[in-house]
Amino acid sequence: MFNPAHPGEVLREFLPATMTVGEVASKLQVSRVQLSRILNGRSAVSADMAIRIGKLTGTTAESWLANQVQWDLWQARRNRPSVAGAVKRSMTVGAAASLPRGAVRAAKTVSESTTARNTRRKVR
Repeated sequence: MFNPAHPGEVLREFLPATMTVGEVASKLQVSRVQLSRILNGRSAVSADMAIRIGKLTGTTAESWLANQVQWDLWQARRNRPSVAGAVKRSMTVGAAASLPRGAVRAAKTVSESTTARNTRRKVR
């Protein structure tokens, strides 16, 4: 997957160069600051804003929301590559809660020895 453009960047392409941010904000019936934050990629496009933008540009609200979701997913994947490992660890901890006490200790001992063995392998 590629790095998608923030919806604000796309919106900027739809707007006439002769219009100011304030004029566009007035047409959208939002504050200049709110529109500026979206155009500069510092705020997300909400469902309400997507409807407003769609009416102004002659596009669909769904396309603006889909663009926002793509951008959000890209950012989440780029910034949190270890989420899968965290989920796997939390599932292991949750499963351990249903085991008898001795079984949990034994599982921890095996896990700790495996971690130590893997650490020694990396050091060599």
